[in-house]
Amino acid sequence: AWRRSHSRHAGPDRYRPGRRGAFRPGPDPPAPLSGGIARAEHVPKAIENMQKTLVEGTSGTLEYSLLRRDGTHYPAELNATLIKDADGNPVAFLGVTRDISDRKEAEARYQQLFDSAPIGLFRTTPDGKILDANPALMELLGFENKEPLLERQAASFYVDPEERKHWESAVARE
Repeated sequence: AWRRSHSRHAGPDRYRPGRRGAFRPGPDPPAPLSGGIARAEHVPKAIENMQKTLVEGTSGTLEYSLLRRDGTHYPAELNATLIKDADGNPVAFLGVTRDISDRKEAEARYQQLFDSAPIGLFRTTPDGKILDANPALMELLGFENKEPLLERQAASFYVDPEERKHWESAVARE
């Protein structure tokens, strides 16, 4: 269980929305998660991630939909680290959140442009694994859905697979 750490605005066992502080082990569930800062559907995953952070010491980069003061939700990125006392016992989480609304809007515009381009486009890893393909490429290559295409290597679509290796070398040099 978790409780909000004390500050000059909140007692050691209470959480007041809008106040700063860290979560630390205690008798109560994390009020910010159950109290409406995160969307209700994210609460189980958030609790799971907190437990994982207790074990691993860091959360990695996580995405949630959080609540603004005006009541609207926004996409946020969260990174958390476990803080331990001198004996190695967990005492708090230190977390940083970042509003990623602009990034999500840019990604949506990119995806719309990618999907609506009249020419075949695809995205690969450096070693040639296909990550994404637009509808024009799927039609050009005769694929009705994307999954079988994503199982292929980009080199398999080159007339001369060696040409893909030359391209990979050129990208690696840059």
